[in-house]
Amino acid sequence: MREDAEGFLYPETDVSKCIDCHLCEKVCPVIQSPLRTGINVPLAKDFLETPRVFAARCGSDDLRMASASGGAFTVLAERVIQNGGVVFGARWNADFTEAFHDFTETLDGLSVFRGSKYLQSRIGDAFKKCREFLLAGREVMFTGTPCQIAGLRRALRRDFPKLLAVDIACHSVPSPKVWRAFWTDLRERESIETPIDVLFRKKVFDTKSKRWNCAMFSVETPAGTALCKPLYATPYGKGFGQGLFSRPSCHECPSKNRTSGSDITIGDFWGVEKYYPQLKSSEGLSVVICNTERGNAAFDAVKSGFGILQEAHYEQAVPANGGLKNETHRHPRREAFFQAFNSAENVQTAVSVIGEFTKIPFPRRVRNFAARCLRFALRRTGTLNLAKRILKRK
Repeated sequence: MREDAEGFLYPETDVSKCIDCHLCEKVCPVIQSPLRTGINVPLAKDFLETPRVFAARCGSDDLRMASASGGAFTVLAERVIQNGGVVFGARWNADFTEAFHDFTETLDGLSVFRGSKYLQSRIGDAFKKCREFLLAGREVMFTGTPCQIAGLRRALRRDFPKLLAVDIACHSVPSPKVWRAFWTDLRERESIETPIDVLFRKKVFDTKSKRWNCAMFSVETPAGTALCKPLYATPYGKGFGQGLFSRPSCHECPSKNRTSGSDITIGDFWGVEKYYPQLKSSEGLSVVICNTERGNAAFDAVKSGFGILQEAHYEQAVPANGGLKNETHRHPRREAFFQAFNSAENVQTAVSVIGEFTKIPFPRRVRNFAARCLRFALRRTGTLNLAKRILKRK
Protein backbone atom coordinates (compact mmCIF):
# COMPACT_ATOMS: atom_id res chain seq x y z
CA MET A 1 0.00 0.00 0.00
CA ARG A 2 1.17 3.53 -0.68
CA GLU A 3 -0.04 6.88 0.57
CA ASP A 4 -1.03 9.51 -2.00
CA ALA A 5 -0.65 13.28 -1.71
CA GLU A 6 -3.91 13.52 0.25
CA GLY A 7 -2.85 10.88 2.78
CA PHE A 8 -5.05 8.03 1.55
CA LEU A 9 -3.76 4.48 1.15
CA TYR A 10 -3.99 2.74 -2.23
CA PRO A 11 -2.71 -0.66 -3.38
CA GLU A 12 0.47 -0.58 -5.42
CA THR A 13 1.18 -3.43 -7.83
CA ASP A 14 4.68 -4.72 -8.45
CA VAL A 15 4.36 -5.03 -12.24
CA SER A 16 7.48 -7.19 -12.38
CA LYS A 17 5.58 -9.91 -10.49
CA CYS A 18 2.19 -9.41 -12.19
CA ILE A 19 1.03 -12.46 -14.21
CA ASP A 20 -1.83 -10.53 -15.85
CA CYS A 21 -4.55 -12.69 -14.26
CA HIS A 22 -6.81 -9.68 -13.56
CA LEU A 23 -7.89 -11.26 -10.27
CA CYS A 24 -7.43 -7.96 -8.43
CA GLU A 25 -9.90 -6.34 -10.83
CA LYS A 26 -12.38 -9.19 -10.46
CA VAL A 27 -12.51 -8.82 -6.67
CA CYS A 28 -12.27 -5.01 -6.53
CA PRO A 29 -15.42 -3.73 -4.75
CA VAL A 30 -15.26 -0.45 -6.69
CA ILE A 31 -14.78 -1.84 -10.20
CA GLN A 32 -17.35 -4.59 -9.56
CA SER A 33 -19.82 -2.39 -7.67
CA PRO A 34 -23.47 -2.19 -8.80
CA LEU A 35 -22.90 1.52 -9.48
CA ARG A 36 -20.55 0.58 -12.34
CA THR A 37 -21.79 -2.79 -13.51
CA GLY A 38 -25.51 -2.26 -13.04
CA ILE A 39 -25.66 -5.78 -11.56
CA ASN A 40 -26.70 -5.94 -7.92
CA VAL A 41 -25.75 -9.38 -6.63
CA PRO A 42 -25.81 -9.71 -2.81
CA LEU A 43 -22.32 -10.53 -1.55
CA ALA A 44 -23.71 -12.24 1.54
CA LYS A 45 -25.57 -15.54 1.60
CA ASP A 46 -29.26 -15.67 2.66
CA PHE A 47 -29.68 -11.92 2.10
CA LEU A 48 -32.92 -10.53 3.55
CA GLU A 49 -34.82 -8.25 1.19
CA THR A 50 -36.57 -6.81 4.24
CA PRO A 51 -34.06 -6.55 7.10
CA ARG A 52 -34.90 -6.83 10.76
CA VAL A 53 -34.10 -3.60 12.59
CA PHE A 54 -33.74 -2.91 16.31
CA ALA A 55 -33.06 0.01 18.59
CA ALA A 56 -30.78 -1.50 21.22
CA ARG A 57 -28.87 -0.48 24.33
CA CYS A 58 -26.71 -2.88 26.31
CA GLY A 59 -27.72 -3.74 29.85
CA SER A 60 -24.44 -2.51 31.37
CA ASP A 61 -24.14 1.25 31.98
CA ASP A 62 -20.34 0.96 32.17
CA LEU A 63 -20.24 -0.68 28.74
CA ARG A 64 -22.64 1.90 27.30
CA MET A 65 -20.45 4.75 28.55
CA ALA A 66 -17.35 3.12 27.01
CA SER A 67 -19.07 2.63 23.64
CA ALA A 68 -19.73 5.07 20.82
CA SER A 69 -23.46 4.36 20.83
CA GLY A 70 -25.39 1.60 22.63
CA GLY A 71 -22.73 -1.11 22.96
CA ALA A 72 -24.06 -3.45 20.24
CA PHE A 73 -20.55 -4.23 18.98
CA THR A 74 -19.37 -5.59 22.32
CA VAL A 75 -22.52 -7.61 22.98
CA LEU A 76 -22.14 -9.34 19.60
CA ALA A 77 -18.37 -9.76 19.97
CA GLU A 78 -18.49 -11.27 23.47
CA ARG A 79 -20.57 -14.20 22.24
CA VAL A 80 -18.01 -14.93 19.49
CA ILE A 81 -15.11 -14.85 21.98
CA GLN A 82 -17.00 -17.05 24.46
CA ASN A 83 -17.52 -19.58 21.65
CA GLY A 84 -13.76 -19.76 21.09
CA GLY A 85 -13.82 -17.37 18.15
CA VAL A 86 -11.85 -14.33 16.99
CA VAL A 87 -12.93 -10.69 16.61
CA PHE A 88 -11.38 -8.19 14.19
CA GLY A 89 -11.74 -4.43 14.49
CA ALA A 90 -10.00 -1.06 14.19
CA ARG A 91 -7.73 0.19 16.98
CA TRP A 92 -5.24 2.98 17.58
CA ASN A 93 -1.48 2.55 17.24
CA ALA A 94 0.78 3.43 20.17
CA ASP A 95 0.96 7.19 19.57
CA PHE A 96 -2.56 7.64 18.15
CA THR A 97 -1.32 8.81 14.77
CA GLU A 98 -2.90 5.89 12.92
CA ALA A 99 -5.79 3.44 13.14
CA PHE A 100 -5.21 -0.13 11.99
CA HIS A 101 -7.08 -3.44 11.93
CA ASP A 102 -6.18 -6.07 14.48
CA PHE A 103 -7.80 -9.08 16.15
CA THR A 104 -8.36 -10.42 19.63
CA GLU A 105 -9.23 -13.79 21.12
CA THR A 106 -10.01 -12.48 24.62
CA LEU A 107 -12.83 -10.48 26.19
CA ASP A 108 -10.38 -7.95 27.62
CA GLY A 109 -8.97 -7.40 24.14
CA LEU A 110 -12.28 -6.02 22.88
CA SER A 111 -11.82 -2.69 24.66
CA VAL A 112 -9.36 -1.31 22.06
CA PHE A 113 -11.95 -1.78 19.30
CA ARG A 114 -14.69 0.17 21.06
CA GLY A 115 -15.33 3.78 20.11
CA SER A 116 -15.27 5.50 16.73
CA LYS A 117 -12.01 6.23 14.91
CA TYR A 118 -12.77 8.86 12.31
CA LEU A 119 -9.97 8.17 9.83
CA GLN A 120 -9.03 5.48 7.35
CA SER A 121 -7.75 2.37 9.12
CA ARG A 122 -4.87 0.35 7.72
CA ILE A 123 -6.09 -3.17 6.87
CA GLY A 124 -2.61 -4.68 6.59
CA ASP A 125 -2.82 -8.48 6.59
CA ALA A 126 -6.15 -8.63 8.45
CA PHE A 127 -7.97 -10.24 5.49
CA LYS A 128 -5.26 -12.90 5.26
CA LYS A 129 -5.39 -13.67 8.97
CA CYS A 130 -9.19 -13.76 8.88
CA ARG A 131 -9.07 -16.39 6.13
CA GLU A 132 -6.53 -18.46 8.10
CA PHE A 133 -8.80 -18.52 11.16
CA LEU A 134 -11.81 -19.47 9.05
CA LEU A 135 -9.92 -22.27 7.30
CA ALA A 136 -8.94 -23.56 10.74
CA GLY A 137 -12.64 -23.82 11.61
CA ARG A 138 -12.71 -20.84 13.99
CA GLU A 139 -15.69 -18.53 14.30
CA VAL A 140 -14.77 -14.99 13.18
CA MET A 141 -16.52 -11.65 13.60
CA PHE A 142 -15.01 -9.01 11.32
CA THR A 143 -16.03 -5.38 11.79
CA GLY A 144 -15.20 -2.49 9.51
CA THR A 145 -16.56 0.17 7.20
CA PRO A 146 -18.93 -0.95 4.41
CA CYS A 147 -16.15 -0.78 1.80
CA GLN A 148 -13.85 -2.87 4.02
CA ILE A 149 -16.53 -5.53 4.43
CA ALA A 150 -17.13 -5.54 0.66
CA GLY A 151 -13.39 -5.94 0.16
CA LEU A 152 -13.25 -8.79 2.67
CA ARG A 153 -16.13 -10.65 1.02
CA ARG A 154 -14.49 -10.45 -2.40
CA ALA A 155 -11.01 -11.25 -1.06
CA LEU A 156 -12.28 -14.46 0.59
CA ARG A 157 -13.91 -15.41 -2.75
CA ARG A 158 -16.32 -17.85 -1.10
CA ASP A 159 -18.75 -17.97 1.78
CA PHE A 160 -17.55 -19.19 5.17
CA PRO A 161 -20.45 -20.26 7.42
CA LYS A 162 -18.54 -19.23 10.53
CA LEU A 163 -17.91 -15.64 9.38
CA LEU A 164 -20.05 -12.88 10.87
CA ALA A 165 -19.40 -9.71 8.86
CA VAL A 166 -20.42 -6.51 10.65
CA ASP A 167 -20.19 -3.06 9.09
CA ILE A 168 -20.72 0.32 10.70
CA ALA A 169 -22.91 3.20 9.55
CA CYS A 170 -20.18 5.27 7.88
CA HIS A 171 -20.39 8.98 7.11
CA SER A 172 -17.12 8.93 5.17
CA VAL A 173 -13.42 8.12 5.57
CA PRO A 174 -11.34 11.23 6.42
CA SER A 175 -7.70 11.67 5.46
CA PRO A 176 -5.14 10.16 7.89
CA LYS A 177 -2.71 12.88 6.79
CA VAL A 178 -5.06 15.61 7.97
CA TRP A 179 -5.61 13.75 11.24
CA ARG A 180 -1.85 13.49 11.88
CA ALA A 181 -1.40 17.24 11.38
CA PHE A 182 -4.34 18.08 13.66
CA TRP A 183 -3.22 15.60 16.34
CA THR A 184 0.42 16.75 16.30
CA ASP A 185 -0.61 20.40 16.60
CA LEU A 186 -3.11 19.60 19.36
CA ARG A 187 -0.56 17.74 21.47
CA GLU A 188 1.90 20.61 21.17
CA ARG A 189 -0.63 23.34 21.98
CA GLU A 190 -2.20 21.48 24.90
CA SER A 191 1.12 20.00 26.14
CA ILE A 192 -0.27 16.46 26.11
CA GLU A 193 2.73 14.22 26.74
CA THR A 194 1.32 10.78 27.56
CA PRO A 195 -2.09 10.18 25.97
CA ILE A 196 -3.60 6.78 26.75
CA ASP A 197 -6.78 7.13 24.69
CA VAL A 198 -8.44 9.38 22.14
CA LEU A 199 -12.23 9.38 22.01
CA PHE A 200 -14.23 10.99 19.24
CA ARG A 201 -17.53 10.16 20.91
CA LYS A 202 -17.19 10.45 24.67
CA LYS A 203 -20.50 10.66 26.54
CA VAL A 204 -20.69 13.69 28.83
CA PHE A 205 -23.69 14.91 30.84
CA ASP A 206 -24.44 18.61 30.32
CA THR A 207 -25.59 20.00 33.67
CA LYS A 208 -27.06 23.12 32.03
CA SER A 209 -29.30 21.41 29.50
CA LYS A 210 -29.74 18.31 31.71
CA ARG A 211 -28.98 16.15 28.67
CA TRP A 212 -26.29 13.75 27.54
CA ASN A 213 -23.89 14.78 24.80
CA CYS A 214 -22.39 11.76 23.02
CA ALA A 215 -20.23 13.69 20.54
CA MET A 216 -17.44 15.01 22.75
CA PHE A 217 -13.83 14.81 21.55
CA SER A 218 -11.66 13.73 24.45
CA VAL A 219 -8.00 12.99 25.11
CA GLU A 220 -7.33 10.82 28.15
CA THR A 221 -4.05 10.62 30.09
CA PRO A 222 -2.91 8.72 33.22
CA ALA A 223 -3.72 11.87 35.21
CA GLY A 224 -7.24 12.13 33.80
CA THR A 225 -8.97 13.93 30.94
CA ALA A 226 -6.53 16.39 29.35
CA LEU A 227 -9.02 17.85 26.89
CA CYS A 228 -12.75 17.50 26.27
CA LYS A 229 -14.76 19.63 23.86
CA PRO A 230 -17.51 19.14 21.28
CA LEU A 231 -16.11 17.18 18.33
CA TYR A 232 -17.72 19.47 15.78
CA ALA A 233 -16.21 22.53 17.46
CA THR A 234 -12.71 21.29 16.58
CA PRO A 235 -11.17 22.00 13.15
CA TYR A 236 -10.92 18.29 12.43
CA GLY A 237 -14.49 17.63 13.50
CA LYS A 238 -15.80 20.50 11.38
CA GLY A 239 -13.92 19.30 8.31
CA PHE A 240 -15.06 15.71 8.85
CA GLY A 241 -18.68 16.78 9.25
CA GLN A 242 -18.54 18.85 6.07
CA GLY A 243 -16.80 16.09 4.08
CA LEU A 244 -13.95 18.51 3.32
CA PHE A 245 -11.20 15.86 3.32
CA SER A 246 -13.11 12.64 2.68
CA ARG A 247 -11.67 9.89 0.48
CA PRO A 248 -12.79 10.47 -3.15
CA SER A 249 -14.60 7.10 -3.36
CA CYS A 250 -16.80 8.19 -0.43
CA HIS A 251 -18.53 10.72 -2.69
CA GLU A 252 -20.13 7.84 -4.59
CA CYS A 253 -19.82 4.96 -2.15
CA PRO A 254 -20.24 1.55 -3.82
CA SER A 255 -20.93 -0.24 -0.53
CA LYS A 256 -23.71 1.60 1.30
CA ASN A 257 -27.45 0.93 1.23
CA ARG A 258 -26.93 -2.69 2.36
CA THR A 259 -24.67 -3.60 -0.57
CA SER A 260 -21.47 -4.29 1.40
CA GLY A 261 -22.20 -7.95 2.08
CA SER A 262 -22.44 -7.48 5.83
CA ASP A 263 -24.56 -9.78 7.97
CA ILE A 264 -25.25 -6.99 10.45
CA THR A 265 -24.98 -3.19 10.28
CA ILE A 266 -24.56 -1.21 13.50
CA GLY A 267 -24.53 2.51 14.24
CA ASP A 268 -26.48 5.19 16.10
CA PHE A 269 -30.26 5.28 15.94
CA TRP A 270 -30.48 9.02 15.32
CA GLY A 271 -34.01 10.40 15.26
CA VAL A 272 -35.45 7.46 17.18
CA GLU A 273 -37.46 9.85 19.39
CA LYS A 274 -39.73 10.65 16.44
CA TYR A 275 -41.03 7.08 16.41
CA TYR A 276 -40.41 5.93 19.97
CA PRO A 277 -40.54 8.98 22.33
CA GLN A 278 -39.51 6.90 25.34
CA LEU A 279 -36.05 6.27 23.80
CA LYS A 280 -33.18 8.78 23.74
CA SER A 281 -30.41 8.54 21.15
CA SER A 282 -28.32 11.14 23.03
CA GLU A 283 -27.81 8.64 25.87
CA GLY A 284 -26.30 6.10 23.49
CA LEU A 285 -28.61 3.91 21.42
CA SER A 286 -27.53 1.48 18.72
CA VAL A 287 -29.36 0.71 15.53
CA VAL A 288 -28.89 -2.95 14.64
CA ILE A 289 -29.81 -3.98 11.10
CA CYS A 290 -29.87 -7.72 10.40
CA ASN A 291 -29.15 -8.04 6.67
CA THR A 292 -28.93 -11.84 6.45
CA GLU A 293 -30.35 -14.93 8.13
CA ARG A 294 -26.91 -15.46 9.68
CA GLY A 295 -26.94 -11.97 11.14
CA ASN A 296 -30.48 -12.48 12.35
CA ALA A 297 -29.51 -15.68 14.16
CA ALA A 298 -26.39 -14.08 15.68
CA PHE A 299 -28.43 -11.19 17.04
CA ASP A 300 -31.18 -13.45 18.38
CA ALA A 301 -28.49 -15.29 20.35
CA VAL A 302 -27.45 -12.14 22.27
CA LYS A 303 -30.77 -10.37 22.85
CA SER A 304 -30.55 -11.01 26.59
CA GLY A 305 -27.49 -8.73 26.70
CA PHE A 306 -29.58 -5.65 25.97
CA GLY A 307 -31.41 -3.64 28.60
CA ILE A 308 -33.40 -1.82 25.93
CA LEU A 309 -34.57 -3.57 22.78
CA GLN A 310 -37.19 -2.13 20.46
CA GLU A 311 -37.96 -3.66 17.09
CA ALA A 312 -38.27 -0.98 14.41
CA HIS A 313 -38.33 -0.53 10.63
CA TYR A 314 -35.50 0.20 8.21
CA GLU A 315 -37.35 3.26 6.91
CA GLN A 316 -37.25 4.70 10.43
CA ALA A 317 -33.51 4.25 10.86
CA VAL A 318 -32.32 5.76 7.55
CA PRO A 319 -33.62 9.38 7.39
CA ALA A 320 -31.54 10.82 10.27
CA ASN A 321 -28.45 8.65 9.77
CA GLY A 322 -26.36 9.76 6.79
CA GLY A 323 -24.04 6.82 7.38
CA LEU A 324 -26.72 4.45 6.10
CA LYS A 325 -27.15 6.20 2.76
CA ASN A 326 -24.90 7.64 0.11
CA GLU A 327 -25.05 11.36 0.81
CA THR A 328 -21.41 12.40 1.29
CA HIS A 329 -21.26 14.84 -1.59
CA ARG A 330 -17.96 16.14 -2.90
CA HIS A 331 -17.07 19.36 -1.08
CA PRO A 332 -16.93 22.22 -3.61
CA ARG A 333 -13.63 23.48 -2.17
CA ARG A 334 -11.99 20.09 -1.66
CA GLU A 335 -9.22 20.51 -4.28
CA ALA A 336 -8.45 24.03 -3.11
CA PHE A 337 -8.23 22.80 0.47
CA PHE A 338 -5.70 20.05 -0.26
CA GLN A 339 -3.63 22.42 -2.38
CA ALA A 340 -3.43 24.90 0.50
CA PHE A 341 -3.01 22.16 3.12
CA ASN A 342 -0.13 20.49 1.27
CA SER A 343 1.54 23.87 0.74
CA ALA A 344 1.62 24.60 4.47
CA GLU A 345 5.12 24.94 5.90
CA ASN A 346 4.31 23.31 9.26
CA VAL A 347 1.49 21.55 11.10
CA GLN A 348 0.34 24.76 12.78
CA THR A 349 -0.19 26.42 9.41
CA ALA A 350 -1.82 23.25 8.05
CA VAL A 351 -4.35 23.22 10.91
CA SER A 352 -5.09 26.91 10.34
CA VAL A 353 -5.93 25.99 6.74
CA ILE A 354 -8.56 23.56 8.04
CA GLY A 355 -10.03 26.41 10.10
CA GLU A 356 -10.13 28.75 7.12
CA PHE A 357 -11.93 26.26 4.89
CA THR A 358 -14.49 25.22 7.52
CA LYS A 359 -15.40 28.73 8.61
CA ILE A 360 -19.13 29.36 8.28
CA PRO A 361 -19.94 32.53 6.29
CA PHE A 362 -21.29 35.40 8.38
CA PRO A 363 -24.78 35.50 6.77
CA ARG A 364 -25.25 31.81 7.51
CA ARG A 365 -24.09 32.29 11.10
CA VAL A 366 -26.71 34.99 11.52
CA ARG A 367 -29.44 32.74 10.11
CA ASN A 368 -28.36 29.86 12.33
CA PHE A 369 -28.38 32.10 15.40
CA ALA A 370 -31.84 33.43 14.56
CA ALA A 371 -33.13 29.88 14.07
CA ARG A 372 -31.74 28.82 17.46
CA CYS A 373 -33.35 31.83 19.15
CA LEU A 374 -36.70 31.09 17.53
CA ARG A 375 -36.50 27.40 18.50
CA PHE A 376 -35.64 28.37 22.08
CA ALA A 377 -38.57 30.81 22.28
CA LEU A 378 -41.02 28.25 20.88
CA ARG A 379 -39.77 25.62 23.30
CA ARG A 380 -40.12 27.97 26.28
CA THR A 381 -43.68 28.88 25.29
CA GLY A 382 -44.60 25.26 24.64
CA THR A 383 -45.46 25.87 20.99
CA LEU A 384 -42.52 24.12 19.32
CA ASN A 385 -44.42 20.91 18.56
CA LEU A 386 -47.39 22.92 17.29
CA ALA A 387 -45.10 24.86 14.92
CA LYS A 388 -43.60 21.60 13.65
CA ARG A 389 -47.06 20.17 12.93
CA ILE A 390 -48.10 23.31 11.06
CA LEU A 391 -44.94 23.30 8.93
CA LYS A 392 -45.38 19.58 8.24
CA ARG A 393 -48.89 20.16 6.89
CA LYS A 394 -47.56 22.73 4.47
